[in-house]
Amino acid sequence: MMDTYIDNGELAPLILFYNGPANWNFINLISSFYGTGYTPSLFSDGNFAQAGWNQTACINAINSSLAEPSYLSIDASTAGDATSGTVFYNITAEQDLASVGMVRLISVLVESDVEGGAGWGGYSSQTMRWLPRMSPVGVTGVQLEFEGPYPQTISLQGEYTIDSDWDYDNMGLVTFVIDYSDKSVFNASYYQSLSDILGIEGSELDLNLSVGPNPSTGNFSVNAVLPGNSTGTVEVFNIAGRMVASGSVNEMQSVSVDESGLYLVRLSTSDGMSTTESVAVIR
Repeated sequence: MMDTYIDNGELAPLILFYNGPANWNFINLISSFYGTGYTPSLFSDGNFAQAGWNQTACINAINSSLAEPSYLSIDASTAGDATSGTVFYNITAEQDLASVGMVRLISVLVESDVEGGAGWGGYSSQTMRWLPRMSPVGVTGVQLEFEGPYPQTISLQGEYTIDSDWDYDNMGLVTFVIDYSDKSVFNASYYQSLSDILGIEGSELDLNLSVGPNPSTGNFSVNAVLPGNSTGTVEVFNIAGRMVASGSVNEMQSVSVDESGLYLVRLSTSDGMSTTESVAVIR
């Protein structure tokens, strides 16, 4: 039942155990936030529906979520390997989201095909899917501040580590953006395999980015080296994830920003590779 939705890109599932080997502080936070403690609980697209495990009730809950229009998209990619790396997020709002409270991005690495063993109780002989393992952006997520003009993209990144007990080949990424006041979900995404969104380390194919001086008083140079015949774009983001400058590699050789702070400079190529450097501006 779930696989059809997942294959169509229509479902971002989590299965939460509030005790036993799969429990950790993210799950405790979700339990407190939604006021649920059923073990296990199914979350779809960041929503908790008290549908139990009745197939019809689950389908109705999922279809109800899909019927709601969404004006926000989530794109993610990774750079790293089977032990650690970075997740890059691009969150685009097509219009004002009319949020009641603060908007937050929640994202977790999930593991599937986990064989239950000692400590799993009644699930000791079963195979579990979509178990949250760790969060690249922290268990409470990251606040997103959309202010327009629209469409507006906020870019951010977080670090991941893979525990030696987890199987990287069975790891995916679930991300959703919610209103922290009324718990409404603006959109969600599920990448079934981290390797499917794995970028190529820049150094492996002569992709190189350098920024200087660092720290800077507001003016800095961007030196980008691209592999082969590829073309590239350079984007500059402030610490809140707002893009403050962008352009082709040739256009972005010199950058000027007005405010002090930490900035991320990201180089992306037409071949799908990317690399990021940071620069501190002190005025």
